[in-house]
Amino acid sequence: MWRRVAFAALLFVTLTLPAGCWDQREVEQLGIVLATAVDKGHGGQLEVHVQVVIPRALAGGGMGGMGGGGMTVRPYRHYSATGATVFEAMRQLSMEAPRRLFYAHNQVILIDEEVAREGLREVLDFFDRSTQIRRHIWLLIAKHGQVHEVLMAPSPLELIPAQRLVGMIRERSLSSRFAPQRLGDFVEMLEAEGQEPFTALATLVPTRVEKGKGPGGGQEAGGREGDRGVSEFAAEPRANIRLSGAAVFLGDRMVGALDERETRGLLWVRGEVRGGSMTVPCGEGKNITVEILRSRARIEPREEGGPLGFVVQIRTEGNVTESHCRKDLRQPEVMEELAAYQAAEIAKEVEAALTRAETMRADVFGFGAALHRKKPELWHQVKDRWPEVWPALAVDVQVEARLRRTGLTNIPPEPK
Repeated sequence: MWRRVAFAALLFVTLTLPAGCWDQREVEQLGIVLATAVDKGHGGQLEVHVQVVIPRALAGGGMGGMGGGGMTVRPYRHYSATGATVFEAMRQLSMEAPRRLFYAHNQVILIDEEVAREGLREVLDFFDRSTQIRRHIWLLIAKHGQVHEVLMAPSPLELIPAQRLVGMIRERSLSSRFAPQRLGDFVEMLEAEGQEPFTALATLVPTRVEKGKGPGGGQEAGGREGDRGVSEFAAEPRANIRLSGAAVFLGDRMVGALDERETRGLLWVRGEVRGGSMTVPCGEGKNITVEILRSRARIEPREEGGPLGFVVQIRTEGNVTESHCRKDLRQPEVMEELAAYQAAEIAKEVEAALTRAETMRADVFGFGAALHRKKPELWHQVKDRWPEVWPALAVDVQVEARLRRTGLTNIPPEPK
């Protein structure tokens, strides 16, 4: 009898409880954050910026949308606040934002170069610890003083700058000249032995316009925030966002940067060149252009019969996409000669990256990690002195390049 009473009581309590999650929040009550930036504030504090999407503006509702002249209301809003820590600054944002900010859809973290040079350990602690921030979001370093401008730069193609940055990262294989990292990968490199972190730089470059005309053929592209209308999205912006190169870290402090050529040299060593183009000399003062299809690389420690060093073996395949040479590409020996020219150019890019990284003592290539994996006893002897040891080691770069196809013609057309 008592079991029936207990079951009835439990059933009554269950039916009277409210349905749904106890902490459920409707999407209409949330401010969806797509980008977060950390800058230097006054008095040594941190300044945090967030980019919040305005769904009604994107959907063309009452607040705006696309009309005959373009977007009438910017589809995002910026909020900024300062604090001693990232989390404190984010809590300060609630004093301005009318909705609870939601970071699970955050796509990009942008950090000012000055903050990066002072050290990222404390800044990244919040992002790595947060239950909302996902580890696959992108981490970028902005040139000093350009964080806010990068987040505000308008674009007719992508209405929200965060999506613009992600789109550029998605197409990085078309050039292989910048090296963005996801938050989780950057933290793993930060904690790994024998591997220094790096990630891409975000900068602003002036828009090229016709002489005597302003951006957009005479139109001025926007003014202050809140004073921008149709011209912000219809006219050519004053500056474009450019992702280039790589910010190099020693520990958690940024110590310098690689340019675009050096960055591709770094990616060659890491086997992360997935595409791009190379202009290669082919004799007679002429060039060919090669489309890179794929690459692989392997790092091998070498100590037998001499001092410690490394061998970097790189293999790549590509197609000839343009040729200014008067050579018959149907001949195998010609293709082998051009592939040898390409291999030499790849080796030069790697050597440039090595030379620059050695001046910063930052092993972004992962030589120490390779030594740790394959010769752990030797690694434990040198790991405490690795920033001083590795720049003096010899690195033998061996490149094997293959050219697969030549397109629809083998000899460039020549006018009669």
